[in-house]
Amino acid sequence: MRYVIQDAQGNEVELAKEIAYLNNYLDLQRSRLRGSVTIDFEVKGKVGQQRIAPLILFSFIENAFQHGVSPEEESVIRIVIQVETQELTFSCYNRKVATQAPKGTGIGLENTRKRLELLYPSRHHLVVIETGEDYQVELSIRLS
Repeated sequence: MRYVIQDAQGNEVELAKEIAYLNNYLDLQRSRLRGSVTIDFEVKGKVGQQRIAPLILFSFIENAFQHGVSPEEESVIRIVIQVETQELTFSCYNRKVATQAPKGTGIGLENTRKRLELLYPSRHHLVVIETGEDYQVELSIRLS
C-alpha cells in the first residue's frame, strides 16, 4: 500500500521497486488463490539504476488475474521481465477461462496504451495477441 500511496506518485520509480511491488502482488495472489492457478514470474537480466513509469506493467498483470483464473479450469499465468541496460521487455500470458468476474470494459488496457504513448512516445512497442483460449501481452520499452 505504501508503494502505491507514496512511491508511485511520481513520474518514474526505480525499476527494482516496481518489480518488488509486482512480486508482492503475485505473492498475495498465490496466497489468496491457494494453488488453483499456476503463476510463473521470472526476471532476467540485471536490474540496476533503471527507472520506469509506476504501475505501467501492473494493469496487464491485473487483467491476467481477472480473466485467467478459475477454480474449475486449469489456470496459468506466466510473466517474464527481461532487463537489458536501457531496454525492458515484458511478457504476460494467461489462459482465458470462464470466470464469475464481470466482463471488463477494456478501459484499463486503453488507459495503459495512452500512458505508454504519453510517457514513452516512439520508445515502446506493444503487441496484444488474443485467441479463443489465450491472451498475451508483449511490451518493450526503451528506458531513460
